[in-house]
Amino acid sequence: MKRKFNVMFTAVVICLAFLCLPLAADASAKSKTRIHFICIEGNNDAILLESNGHFGMVDSGEDSDFPNGNNSKYPMRSGINTSGGHEQEVIKYLKKVGVKKLDFYIGTHAHSDHIGSGDEILKAFKTERLYLNKYSDKYISVKTNLWDNQYCYDTLISAAKRRGTKIIQNFSKKSNREFTLGDMQIEIMNYKRSTDSKGNIAKRPDDNFNSLGVKVTVNDLTAFLAGDINNLAPDYDESKLAKQLGPIDLLKLGHHGIGDANSPSYLRMISPDYAVATGLITNMSASVRNTLSNIECKLFTTNGQPKNSAIIADMSNGNTLNMISPGNLTLKKKKVGSKKQSAFYTSNNKKYSRKNTWIYYNENYYYINSKGYIERNSWKKEGNYYYYLDNNGIMQMNASKVRGIPYSFDASGRLSEGGWTRGSTSWSYADNTGRAKTGWAKLDGKWYFFNKSGVMQTGWITLKKKQYFLRSNGQMAANTWVTFGGVKYYVGSDGVMLRNTKKKIKGKIYRFDDGGVCINY
Repeated sequence: MKRKFNVMFTAVVICLAFLCLPLAADASAKSKTRIHFICIEGNNDAILLESNGHFGMVDSGEDSDFPNGNNSKYPMRSGINTSGGHEQEVIKYLKKVGVKKLDFYIGTHAHSDHIGSGDEILKAFKTERLYLNKYSDKYISVKTNLWDNQYCYDTLISAAKRRGTKIIQNFSKKSNREFTLGDMQIEIMNYKRSTDSKGNIAKRPDDNFNSLGVKVTVNDLTAFLAGDINNLAPDYDESKLAKQLGPIDLLKLGHHGIGDANSPSYLRMISPDYAVATGLITNMSASVRNTLSNIECKLFTTNGQPKNSAIIADMSNGNTLNMISPGNLTLKKKKVGSKKQSAFYTSNNKKYSRKNTWIYYNENYYYINSKGYIERNSWKKEGNYYYYLDNNGIMQMNASKVRGIPYSFDASGRLSEGGWTRGSTSWSYADNTGRAKTGWAKLDGKWYFFNKSGVMQTGWITLKKKQYFLRSNGQMAANTWVTFGGVKYYVGSDGVMLRNTKKKIKGKIYRFDDGGVCINY
């Protein structure tokens, strides 16, 4: 009987184990805590928060509808996007992840590239709460910045009312701005509005000045989703936020990485390990790229990625942030006709489907043309700026030669419009055509030396068997001591290092060996 009981008990345990497998798999799925930066082209924010089977949205990007001008409240204005939206892409991705309903939708501000598709999202998914600052065109002082703001705001509010979504717009109440999503602690920041002497909401040039920010905390990990927050007068929002946030792990760059946001001091103070740009690579300013590089922050971009994908920040561990890029692409060169062409291929060896787009791959930028191949040895114009793609298809971000002529490019790849130009790793100086200076150049009374590509040199250089020392700012040292490698050298009025000689300096005779080292300092 004991033997029979053991067999029966074992069988029951096995059956229970199999019955529990779906539950275990479901529990595993529900334990995920992630931020999905949905990959849609152009300057668009569409961010899905996920934790323990709960979901929330922070903005959702452009949609395809816009005011036709028939309603005087919503005139057709210059600058309104009429070239199509991304609402179906976002909805498709949410369904792919398994979203059935949303705990909340946070609209950072009333711009179409953030909340344009908000009404479609609320229609597609039952949403419990909508967090959105109050908006009126009368809050904006620059009329050319009104676009279809009022239309986007009103359609989202109307959709919330139709769907029975609770609308929350008073953030002075703590419970309205701090809440949870599974294991995530959510805090809405930058909600305070400036007021005039009568207590009315103060006008600002653009609704970016009123953008909300969203802080996401999971145990020891912190992410900040900066909407379109900037650091412009009179509010200087980033300066205030930097003090409130302190060091963070992940930053969604403000205003898609554009330079009126993401000030160097702010980036240094919050010092993120990772940053995500939800915009066109070519719009990112040199100052933003350089600062991110200086603080050793790894950059990701939602542009130029596979369709129906996202850059995912996995915070499930609570102590370790795992960034997952959707690309899994390989750059290959193949013979097409009589020429070799380079293209990106997916993990199953299929040619990457996106065309006429920039792509960020292995810390470099490329442009995929209308045939799906990498542009090489060619100029590319985007808006008012020119970019150059070298023989490997890499966009130039420092001074470099183009068909034998040196040109200056800044860290965002733009051809210089003249003057000092900061590249991703070096400085150069250009005339108003973008052509870079080479050799010696006297600028503002100081001597500098630029190599044949136009890159400003620093440290020791040797020219015609003479040694010169160029300081970290590029200026040639003259009539001064130079300490290098723990030893002393001296350079004369012409900048040349003294060697195999002696010199009286401030009343004392100093001797220099064949290598220029002072042997009796």
